[in-house]
Amino acid sequence: MIFMTKTIGDDCFENVDVTFCLVSLNEERSIRASLGAIIRESKGFARAEILVMAGGTDDTYDIAVSMLSDVKDAIVIEDAEPKGKPAALNTLFSMAHGKILILSDGDVILGAGSARKLVDSFNNVGIGCASGRVIGAQDRPTPVTRSCRLMNEMMHAARSRDFADRGTIELASGYLIAIRRELVPVLPHSINSDDGFLSRSVRSQKKTIVYVEDAIVTINFPLTMQDFMKQKVRTRVGHLELRRWFDADANRNIFTEMKEYTRALRSGTISDIDIVSILGATVLSISVWILVYLRIHVPFLFGHKVWTPVLSTK
Repeated sequence: MIFMTKTIGDDCFENVDVTFCLVSLNEERSIRASLGAIIRESKGFARAEILVMAGGTDDTYDIAVSMLSDVKDAIVIEDAEPKGKPAALNTLFSMAHGKILILSDGDVILGAGSARKLVDSFNNVGIGCASGRVIGAQDRPTPVTRSCRLMNEMMHAARSRDFADRGTIELASGYLIAIRRELVPVLPHSINSDDGFLSRSVRSQKKTIVYVEDAIVTINFPLTMQDFMKQKVRTRVGHLELRRWFDADANRNIFTEMKEYTRALRSGTISDIDIVSILGATVLSISVWILVYLRIHVPFLFGHKVWTPVLSTK
């Protein structure tokens, strides 16, 4: 089912500045805030369209339809038979008309002005993709969220350093990506890291990925150890799977991750850290990678797919 408020005309798609692409499945608790931020951000452009693939067993689709009922240039597609996020993104990609596509999720919130800052960063033809900075929303520290915060800050430090040194970064954040429409690939439906595939695809086309630190996206860190492991194992398995399509040398692995963390800690750019958080993040990272390699090399030990929902982030 498609709910459409887009105005159809012979030339109505020629001047679309940006297309917001949002995939949301069973996120009725968070999609109001996520989609509300996108609607707000879309008003910062002369012409923007909003494409949403929404569904699941809750009211996610109905909420999206209600919120976009009075928004021009918006389409909500009911994901009645979900085939995964890559398949949903491919559908949205095929319908997009904006010069720049901005990809986000139904459980995150774009910071005010962040979309405009991302689009403005495409200041030369050699830039193919832009990534925003991820900020954790939790205000109650737990051992898991403290470790997540430190790991997130170390990734931010690594991206900032790489962009300052080389003018590009290796990996755009899946929580907030902007990409030129002509560079968007068809995503394999089996991948577990759509952001990794998009990043590698852009780089394979000899384009750079810029890091826009003041383009903010706020996320919820996992609250439980189980959800933490689900999330991190999924993304890291996805990065190793990229060997099927791209050269293996630049793939993320346990050694590159530990190197990033060490360089970030030595740089002195991370504030408010303590030895407990450092030890916790290190142990958790190593544990995640052990599970990743077990899943890849002895998959029969695991009875479910790599991708499973992380409920505490919703």
